[in-house]
Amino acid sequence: MKRMGKVILIILGVLIVLFIAAMLFFKSYLNLNIKELSPNEKMLNGNTDKKALVLYQKSKHDTATNITMALAEELNQNGYTVVINHPSSELNYNVDDYDLLVFGSAVYMGTISGPLQKYMNNAPLEGKDVIVYSVGGSLDEKQELELLKGKASRAKSVKGIKVSKGQEEVIKSFIEKCINK
Repeated sequence: MKRMGKVILIILGVLIVLFIAAMLFFKSYLNLNIKELSPNEKMLNGNTDKKALVLYQKSKHDTATNITMALAEELNQNGYTVVINHPSSELNYNVDDYDLLVFGSAVYMGTISGPLQKYMNNAPLEGKDVIVYSVGGSLDEKQELELLKGKASRAKSVKGIKVSKGQEEVIKSFIEKCINK
């Protein structure tokens, strides 16, 4: 009997350790969409007067960055000067200086970037053309895309797409359709 009690205690101890490890793992992913990143502006100079502002929350494994850069390159190839950055309370962009506003976020456990939502809530989007995109594993789950569209509902037009890893060509095609309407 004493031996059986020790086995039960060991099993219980292992389960507690596994539970704590799982909680820490999930917390680390959720923090990615809560943490405000430092501004890190990149610019692609275009060959027309058209300008686009692209704000996105990066993902843990660069998927959102890869998608964002493909999107920005497509805009740039269509003449846009593209400013790319992370949403931050430190930003002071005048959205009136841009013809197109683009907002994107990685999705973790159904959540999108808190800093991006805050930026969109405070930005004067009225009269602007807006594109939103979410980057996540399950393309069937689109509630976070609808949330982003809702945050941009004050805009003149809002288009959105959800993509996942390796879909750079999909986002490029979507962008081309949006800007060559």
